[in-house]
Amino acid sequence: CCLCGTLIQSNGANMCVGCLGERYQIAAPLDDMRAELLMCKRCGQFRTKNSGRGTRGEVWAHAELESRELLAICLKAGGVEHEL
Repeated sequence: CCLCGTLIQSNGANMCVGCLGERYQIAAPLDDMRAELLMCKRCGQFRTKNSGRGTRGEVWAHAELESRELLAICLKAGGVEHEL
């Protein structure tokens, strides 16, 4: 690592994970994010949109755990627009 001198496998930044985390606050925009994500216990789908009261305005989508689709749903629920 170019900052602390720890032996690491070479990467583009030439820094260890600890120094990268300290120097670049990549999770900082997500720290204050509070979002509620609902999952249907019966079918396992996640609510992606709710425009109004009741069930008429709800949109549900299937996403596997730890998938890109679920990450996109979580980011959108938190108000972060990002293309994955």
